[in-house]
Amino acid sequence: MPAHSDKTSQLINLQYELAMLVGGTLRLNPMLRQFFPPALKALGCKAAHLWLKDQADGAARLRFSYPSRDKSVWQQDPAYARIASRLAEDTGQTAILQLGPDHHALRLPLGDIGFCVLIGKGKGIEPNTIAALAPIFRRLGNAVRASLQHEKTENLQYRAETSERRLQYLLDELPTVAVKGYLLDGTLNYWNQASENLYGYKREEAIGANLLDLIIPPELRQRVHSALEAVARGGDVKGGETMMMGKDGRHIPVHSSHLVMHRPGLPTELFSVDIDLTERKRHETALAHAANHDMLTGLPNRHLLHSHLRQASGRARRSGQTFAICYIDLDRFKPINDHFGHHVGDQVLIAAGNCLSEMVREGDVVARLGGDEFVLLLESVDQTEALMDRLSSILAGLTRAMPLKGKEHAISASMGVAFYPRDGDDPDTLLRHADLAMYQAKSEGRNCFRLFDARMQQEAEESGKRRRALDSGLANNEFRLVYQPIVRLRDSQLIGLEALVRWQHPERGLLTPVAFLESLEGEQLERRFGEKVFELAVAQIQRWNETWRRCRVSVNLTGHHLLQQDFIDRVSELLDRHPGVEPSQLVFEILESIAMRDLGQVAAALNRCRERHFRIALDDFGTGYSSLSRLRQLPVDILKIDRSFVANMLDDRGDRSIVQSAIELARVFELEVIAEGPETAEHLCLLETMGCDLAQGYAIAAAMPAEAIPEWFDRWESDQIQAPLWSGSTPRDDMSA
Repeated sequence: MPAHSDKTSQLINLQYELAMLVGGTLRLNPMLRQFFPPALKALGCKAAHLWLKDQADGAARLRFSYPSRDKSVWQQDPAYARIASRLAEDTGQTAILQLGPDHHALRLPLGDIGFCVLIGKGKGIEPNTIAALAPIFRRLGNAVRASLQHEKTENLQYRAETSERRLQYLLDELPTVAVKGYLLDGTLNYWNQASENLYGYKREEAIGANLLDLIIPPELRQRVHSALEAVARGGDVKGGETMMMGKDGRHIPVHSSHLVMHRPGLPTELFSVDIDLTERKRHETALAHAANHDMLTGLPNRHLLHSHLRQASGRARRSGQTFAICYIDLDRFKPINDHFGHHVGDQVLIAAGNCLSEMVREGDVVARLGGDEFVLLLESVDQTEALMDRLSSILAGLTRAMPLKGKEHAISASMGVAFYPRDGDDPDTLLRHADLAMYQAKSEGRNCFRLFDARMQQEAEESGKRRRALDSGLANNEFRLVYQPIVRLRDSQLIGLEALVRWQHPERGLLTPVAFLESLEGEQLERRFGEKVFELAVAQIQRWNETWRRCRVSVNLTGHHLLQQDFIDRVSELLDRHPGVEPSQLVFEILESIAMRDLGQVAAALNRCRERHFRIALDDFGTGYSSLSRLRQLPVDILKIDRSFVANMLDDRGDRSIVQSAIELARVFELEVIAEGPETAEHLCLLETMGCDLAQGYAIAAAMPAEAIPEWFDRWESDQIQAPLWSGSTPRDDMSA
């Protein structure tokens, strides 16, 4: 049989093979791996390469090679890149390219999807064979297109199934998102693991049960039933926060979202996604409590108190009744806090809050504003004697011994009372007026209550004006120091000077401390004022050290200033800025009454001063009722006898005895003693006779500006050399006994 008849027979068989392949499989690679071996054999070719157009950019790219590892022709031919580029130029025409002397490449179109390149030996295939191959490879192109479409469809189906399985897995395994599916009649048909965890029902318990009966609280069932009926009419279910019910009957706050699925031919199905809000609600409750309650005592704070006051005002306005606001401040709480520590102070505040809560009626409010300040809201009260007795009982209940580190310490309080609507009809005004009344109670001795009256407001406004004027005076450097000499009686030597403050008021002229010191007490302004006085005094000491002589200067010190935690450090820093001034040149004078009031704290503060080599004087001695045991606890160097005793000692035997006792006491404790206020030479003579060390008063010199001191000193020394001031003076005979 002729050769061409064999070739024809092979091509017919090849068409048959292709038809069988297309009928048997639609997967591309398996089909090509079965088609190309007989095709290559029939055509005497070595390899086949399938190029398909990319749908994105239309460029032809190699998709399949057979044999898959036989790329020797492409890799070894030096003209590979050029030939490959020419082969990729799909013109839709059959073409033969020579690949060197022994190989050729036949490009056969596959319709509009790409082409196939057959690699063979020799110089090519006969034209009639190529013509016979064209329809076969066009049909191969159709088979490839069908196979690709089938793969795409299979891939989409696979992805859809995979996505569904993944979604199913996610829904089932989500630990905190409860998903449930149900029909319009409430029958549950889906229930994930999180639903089991949240509501307590296993999947087999929930599926087939009715949603309304299972997890909807009874009070919400009618509303949910109405919502399902609305969905049946084409509506939707609104999401949001709601309450569900667990298997144990507890109510569970959730945020619920809903999806309605309407599918042709199938029942309407609903899905709800519930997120448990229990922890969030608990956290919100805790935050709300923290925002409205004092963290230490658990009592209502200022914010919640204002809310209670507004509500009480509304009730009182409608009923015509009144209520009382009691502003309470613990007396001398700061010494307890500083001495025993904040932990003990906190225990005192907690105990005080508990005590107040026990003493009010149900419906009354006990609040803590901060620090040691509490407020009582007493509703439906009359300003009668019974109420006054009740207020006294509340204070008496607070005034009880409390165990602090093994010792009993009495706690007392001062209270100010304001009434609605007499003293104000809004919370801020009532609290402000009750606060003013409380300060009035403190100024009258503490451990008592006072009712607000309009004069307190007027006094508070006047006090505010005075404080603002003082603040302006400090800012404008209106305060000056004058100095009064202190001399030694036995030889008339100048020992030191006391710095006394004066205010050069722009309108009222030169003011002494009597006119303004009371307005400073207990205020932050008091600290600034004290620091200003120290700055002026230390600067003047340095000037005298440099231009005149070294001497010591006494500076008066308030208890509030002394008890500041950083007091001694700030004074030391002041001296660092004035390196010529020694600590021994400064004497701190503190009133005996202040020292006795807060003995423990004052003693500790004074010890810190002495450790830095400052000297301490106890001023106005004799007026504070010091006992010997208490005096021994104070680390002082100097006693200053109060001027009231010294001034009258010539005529009053009792005052003279007090002066003599003070001098003897100072000698026993090895302290210097200064007599304040001698007005005559006779006073000085008697003081020297009594054994007094030092004196300061008009009999020696009045207070004077710093620049006048050197001139006064020169005159003093000259006068004393010629004739001592008290020479020849003798004590009165009737006072010698």
